[in-house]
Amino acid sequence: MKTMLNPLLARAAAALLALAAPAFAGTILIDPGHGGKDPGGSAEQLKESEWAISFAKALETELKAQGHIVILTRTEDQFLPLKDREALVHQAKADVVLGIHLSSSKNSSDHGIRIYRCPRAELADLSPKENELAEQIGKAFSAELSAKPVVSNGHLGRAFLGNKGALLLELGYLSNSDDLKNIRSPEYQRELIKALSGAVTGVLAQ
Repeated sequence: MKTMLNPLLARAAAALLALAAPAFAGTILIDPGHGGKDPGGSAEQLKESEWAISFAKALETELKAQGHIVILTRTEDQFLPLKDREALVHQAKADVVLGIHLSSSKNSSDHGIRIYRCPRAELADLSPKENELAEQIGKAFSAELSAKPVVSNGHLGRAFLGNKGALLLELGYLSNSDDLKNIRSPEYQRELIKALSGAVTGVLAQ
């Protein structure tokens, strides 16, 4: 015997689904830096490559919950050549491309979040959304984490990720005791991911 859903309940369910699915959902490609034979920086036996994939997966979960399509260039601690990363970026044609890294320095006082985008000479080629993303991420981090990220124009936006509108995020210094404490804090991790995903969603909604 077939059961029929009450029409009123069906309409209510459809309305709730429509509200839950954002019209501004986009495609985000996340590139966790390093991997495999290239561990990146390290501190207290903690490898940058492992932290990068951990943050990337947490961000993937948060963005998917907001209705976005998310692509990761790698899902485990594996080596991925630069040319392969660039090929994945080109094929994905994503709305947003984010490289996830952690910094290290011989100077233990160096600290904080760094956001790198394309060279200054190429800024005029960016769309309004591409140009706004770095600033919005900086504002979101400042609001959620009481941090003041440094936004820099460098070669990493295009040469590393093969996309002039991509951003490379250095989410703190493994070589700085305060940053390392934050990076290892589950509460800080949640706040960082919330700030980053909120900024991405906000820019895509414009």
